[in-house]
Amino acid sequence: MQLYSRRRRRPDDALQAPQSASRSPTPEAALHRQGRTPPTPAQLQNHFLSHRVVLDSNGAIAIGLPLTGGILIKYVNAVDLEHLRASRKASTARPNPNIPSEEDEWCTKLRSLAPGWYRSISDRYQTLNDDRPKTTTEEEQASIGYLDSPRSGHVVVVRCVTGQMPAEWGAYNKCLTMQERCDVMEEFGADVYGTADEAEELNGRHEEKMKRERDKLEDEYGPFEA
Repeated sequence: MQLYSRRRRRPDDALQAPQSASRSPTPEAALHRQGRTPPTPAQLQNHFLSHRVVLDSNGAIAIGLPLTGGILIKYVNAVDLEHLRASRKASTARPNPNIPSEEDEWCTKLRSLAPGWYRSISDRYQTLNDDRPKTTTEEEQASIGYLDSPRSGHVVVVRCVTGQMPAEWGAYNKCLTMQERCDVMEEFGADVYGTADEAEELNGRHEEKMKRERDKLEDEYGPFEA
């Protein structure tokens, strides 16, 4: 069973403002419902730039600062954190001073989970508040599973519209091991690849695609406030 059927898009369909729909709450959105003031972009930036993994009551967020610019962000669970060799008990601070080669190694690990790429924390914050339309890759998300190691085994991928997974997909976040995750994903009609390079979200060209889509968005609508 597939999670969704990819609909036919108009040429500029990826640039349309998102329609209101039910979606899974982000940590920031959850603050709104709790009557608490969400963090400002400046507060988010300071906190994110000083951490590789931020844990909160809704899960965890992994953050990478690639040498090529921008920022990588991925909402992760316990299996992801084990895959990244990051703590599941506390947030992981970014080393100070941050050594470029070590950060690049961290970003390589994070890319194996298909993170989103943004120009900055403020750029990400704009998508959460619907201050700008989302690109195609921002409207969709990929869940990744590995059988054996990332480069020598089957790679399992489930693609879905962000926030529109069925209730049964909750089993994904309850998995305790990567093998259990892959089993759940295959029940939802996952695509299985021989290597990571065969999956669009995991090859070296995907990040460049995200950057091009972001540039196209600004060409269409003009610059967005930083």
